[in-house]
Amino acid sequence: MHPAPGGQTEVTISHLGWKSGGEWDEAYPHFVQGQSELMARLERRFKSGPIDWNAESMMYQKPEKR
Repeated sequence: MHPAPGGQTEVTISHLGWKSGGEWDEAYPHFVQGQSELMARLERRFKSGPIDWNAESMMYQKPEKR
């Protein structure tokens, strides 16, 4: 995270250890979607306040019932 003009914050996501090949090509869209969801959640958290992350539904995971 780095300060950006206009009081904003620039966030960079790095995914290390990526390889090439069919299985990796098939997995790529999953990580693109996951990173997009991550950025949306971070934005929501910083705009709206704290989030109960245990109650949040993640990709392929159902939230716990309370």
